Amino acid sequence: MSEQINKIITEFTKQAETFNEYQKAFSKEEYNDFALSNMHLDGSENVLEVAAGTCAFGRLVAPHVRHVTEFDVTEAMLDVGKKEADKVGIENVSFVLGEAENMPFADATFDVVMSRLAFHHFETPETVYKEMVRVLKPGGKLVIIDMKARDENLRKTADDLERYRDPSHVRCLSEDEFTQMAKDASLSVEFCETIAVPVSAEAWMDVTKVEGSKRDRIRKRMLADINGGEKTGVDPYLKDGKIYFDHRWMLMICRK
Repeated sequence: MSEQINKIITEFTKQAETFNEYQKAFSKEEYNDFALSNMHLDGSENVLEVAAGTCAFGRLVAPHVRHVTEFDVTEAMLDVGKKEADKVGIENVSFVLGEAENMPFADATFDVVMSRLAFHHFETPETVYKEMVRVLKPGGKLVIIDMKARDENLRKTADDLERYRDPSHVRCLSEDEFTQMAKDASLSVEFCETIAVPVSAEAWMDVTKVEGSKRDRIRKRMLADINGGEKTGVDPYLKDGKIYFDHRWMLMICRK
């Protein structure tokens, strides 16, 4: 098991319960509809969610498909996902523990393979992408939602801030990088769009349990940026006296 995977397990075991609440806050109807309406599901699909976390997106998709397999490396996250699925009576889901870089599924198993807000945690995203393509049926859809990289002049600064708040963060990928991975895998890009998702800085820090001087330092950096000082890379702003910034969520749907 790599050092990065150990970081992911450590961080997301710590985050499991609060992460689920965070996912509820950032799973508003308009963003769910944004993804679902463009996936064009017909109810017959066998779906795999890679790096599913607490399975928020998979639980949303489940009523619209035949079956969803929730796959993640952190047992505590899957436990929360199972508990939440049981609460609302979702029965067409199963939960599998493992590493995205080496998935225990046969080639061409799934009609849809999807991943939501996970690629920025992968040390070798190309490896995970190839695995997702491997288990996808010919003609199937590969669906990725993730935070898109900032402009090149601010990209490293933004990633550094994300990593300071969450040590399991590696880097956000650009649309061009996702497009290149699709091209290398001989997939066709059928849909790609980015939307701005407002994020409360306090809620963003709550989910990773940032406390004390570290939390104060992030606040001060963001306020300095708002007031024309050193850039944080995330373009923070004040809303009702509170610090916010926009995550840029990219939805890319490819066909094998």
